[in-house]
Formats: sequence, structure tokens, C-alpha cells
Amino acid sequence: MKEVAAEDRRAFDELVSQIVGAFGRVPDPLQSATIELLCATLVRGRRLRARGQSDLCERQLAERLLGHLGLSDPSPELAEAAVA
Repeated sequence: MKEVAAEDRRAFDELVSQIVGAFGRVPDPLQSATIELLCATLVRGRRLRARGQSDLCERQLAERLLGHLGLSDPSPELAEAAVA
């Protein structure tokens, strides 16, 4: 269980780094919180897919969060990171 949590934390940290980099500037506190929620949602979606479960709710939430960040049409790098 600790291994899974550590793996998820690494994935989360990597996603945060990629999204903040794609953002192009330092996010304000609300945007930072939204980015963290987005990354947690993406990591959870990956975990659900790996178990053969539906991640529909996580994908829908991720789309809304991307829209809130103004990244509804994400860069190719960000889109690739989200589905990896």
C-alpha cells in the first residue's frame, strides 16, 4: 500500500511540475489549488483505469478544471501527460 502511495505521489509531483511549466507563469493561489486538484484527479483516474474501473467522473472533472485554468485546449505536452 505504501508503494502505491509513493508511486502516486511521484506521478502527482511530476504532473504538477508539467502543468505549472505549461501554464507559462507563476499561478496565483487559487490556480495553484486548482492545479493540485487537477493532478490528484488525473492520478486517481489512472489508478482506476489500471484496475479496470471507469474513470468517467475523473475525466469530466479534469476537463472542467482545465477550463477553469484556461487550458481547455491544452498543449500537446500537457494532453499527453494527462493520459499517460
